[in-house]
Amino acid sequence: MKSALGKSAAMEPYYQYLVKEGYFETMKDVMLLAIMIGFKNEARIPVTKYGGDAIKEHIFKDDMDYLNVIAVLSTKDIKILLDENKDEKYKMFEEYAEAGMNAFVKEVFTGQYTSAERIIEYVRKSVSYTHLTLPTTSRV
Repeated sequence: MKSALGKSAAMEPYYQYLVKEGYFETMKDVMLLAIMIGFKNEARIPVTKYGGDAIKEHIFKDDMDYLNVIAVLSTKDIKILLDENKDEKYKMFEEYAEAGMNAFVKEVFTGQYTSAERIIEYVRKSVSYTHLTLPTTSRV
């Protein structure tokens, strides 16, 4: 059973750069942004080759509620939260992160967002969830 989230070898240098240059404090922060971008874009890319150290699940303990919401909204099945589905859930997060990092790298490193201010603008634009409608419950 998975106990960490892996990063692709192709995206690892970008994770390293974003932390080393001080844009993000930790790899976890970069991965969370990437997951959110992938989720928002409804895009997942399978990771075919892992690189760098995987981020251990305990590092995400304060963020797991948010990630679990993403998992439930993605699958539309609360059972994704069961321990027996952890590998599937973590694979989903890795795929969202891969798609999100691809989009981030395309925009930030080769697109119009090249200054720190523009990077912040891209991040704000990318994680806005005003389009998301959460299910409601009715009380009888």
